[in-house]
Formats: sequence, C-alpha cells, structure tokens
Amino acid sequence: MRAKSRVIAMVTAFAVLTAAVLLFGELPGLLAGNKETRASQLTMLDLLSEGDIASIKANVPGGNHEVGVFGNSRSVQLTAADVGVTGSFFNYSVPGGSFRQSVNMMELLGRRSVLPKTVVISIDHFEMSFMSRAAFPSGWRRWVHAVEDTIWVGREAGPELAARSLVDHLRGEWESFSGSWNVAKFLDRFRFLRSTWGTGVPLTESHWRSDGSRRLVTPTSANLEFAPKRPFILHEAYLRRDLDRTARLAERHGVRVIIYESPIDPTNDAIYRSNATPSARLLRERFITQCATGQLECYPAPILDEPGARWSDCCHAPAHVLGRFVGSLINAL
Repeated sequence: MRAKSRVIAMVTAFAVLTAAVLLFGELPGLLAGNKETRASQLTMLDLLSEGDIASIKANVPGGNHEVGVFGNSRSVQLTAADVGVTGSFFNYSVPGGSFRQSVNMMELLGRRSVLPKTVVISIDHFEMSFMSRAAFPSGWRRWVHAVEDTIWVGREAGPELAARSLVDHLRGEWESFSGSWNVAKFLDRFRFLRSTWGTGVPLTESHWRSDGSRRLVTPTSANLEFAPKRPFILHEAYLRRDLDRTARLAERHGVRVIIYESPIDPTNDAIYRSNATPSARLLRERFITQCATGQLECYPAPILDEPGARWSDCCHAPAHVLGRFVGSLINAL
C-alpha cells in the first residue's frame, strides 16, 4: 500500500510539474529540426499568445544576423527581399507587442551575444499611445523588470508615478497568472511542444515564414478608420526608460540601432501630421531628443504615399512600401 501511495505521489508531482511548464515556462525556439518539424511549428504559431511567440523567436537557434527587425504587427510582414538585405536576416516582431517587448527581447539576445549587427525597431505611431505590458520574459525575470521599472520611475519621475508603475505591474501579473489557467491555451501550448517532436500536428498552409515574418492579409475593402487614443499615464516615463536601455545595449554590444515611428495611411497622415495631439507631439519630441543624446538613429513617422499601394487598414503599411523605407534607413550611412 505504501509503495502504491508513493507511485501515486510521484505521478501527481510529475503531472503538476508538467502543467507548470506548459502553463508558465518558456517555449523552445522556432525552426529546430527537419523540414516537417519546421512546417509543424509554423502551422501552430497563430494559436499562441504574444508572450509565447516572443519566447519562441527569442530562442531561435543561431543568431548574429546581419539585420534583425523588431516591433509588432506593423513590422512583422517584412522580409529580407522587402528590405533589400542580402545578408542573414530575421524578423523578431511579435504581433501585439510594444516597444518594451522589443527591448526585453534585445536584452536577452544581448546576454547570449547574438544581437543582430543592425537592429531595426518599429515603435508605434505616437497618436496610438500604445505601450502595452511586455509579456516576455516570463516568471522571475519579468518580476525583476517590474522592480527595476518601479525604482527607475521613482527616481526619474517621482513617487506618485512609481506607485502607479507598481500597481500596473501587479495588475499585469495577476492577469497573466489568471489567464494562464486556460484550457485552450494549455492545449495550444501542448500542441506546439508536440510539433517540435515532429508528430501529431496536421500540416496546413501558414502565414508565417521561416525568417520570422508573417504575410500581411489585405482585405478587399480596407477599413482606414483612425482616431488618437487616450495617452497611457506612464507612456513618457517608460519611453524614456526603454530608450535609455536601448542606448546602453547598443553601446555595450557595438551594434547599430535604428528606430522608426510606424507610419499611418496617407489620408490619416495628412490630418495628424499638421495637427498632432499635444500628447503625441510631446512623445515625439522626447523620442527625437533622447535618441540624439543616446546616439541612436531615430526617425519620426514617414509619409508612405505610393500610388496604387493598398493598405490593409490605417496602420499596417504594405510590405514592399514599408520595406523600401526601412531599406533606405539601413543604407543611410
């Protein structure tokens, strides 16, 4: 009876640990193994969360690419051909992510000494006031980021905003914890892990490519509606902190960093370029000024008004149009 109880306890412990890994642990890197395995992984990517996709991309084997693109859905469509890169290229953009997410991924790659030689970062148009919580890294590493954020904000912006930063992180951790106990998410993570073994995952056509990019689907009738968002109270403080982190990364690892404000479609650009909201104007000024101080190459949103180019919506530029712009920044030495 005692032996049976011991076996039951061991099985239970194994099940709990397995569940913990599936729910909270980081997923392995993309594109390991043979062609069938890679195809299985790409098939599964759209089912995963922002944090999981960031984890997978950050853990891609290899590294030291000539060019790496970071950002979110507004840059994830870019390929080496779009940008005009002939050397090694990888798109680290994570749909739904923010500038904070990009910097977190860069810090991890920097610790592994695999930061791309040229880093291009898409930061969201400042009228969007988009500065979401970074879902990656997970666990204690994210808690360290939260503590560092709170201390930095307290020192640079005062105790009131530091308290808001702490509350923001605590709220985010609770949402992450409660959201993890989701059966559908659990099963999707399990299916992805199973796909790395090359078994059990039916192969279907995926919008994802092996270089980390994702095809942009353009609807027949595009919705170009756009309106400025209410600014997040910690946006300026976090922008300053993340630009400072980026400048330190560039200096420490000797990499070139280019940051551009993502464009919006020509019709909306014509409205807000000459009539920017006060919050967007302040953020843009802070962006340009601090970049110059930190020796980063930073550019405000470009005008991408190419005749016949079809935008999928207000804020996702056609890959070939955006790619030419990004390529021009890389070649502007």
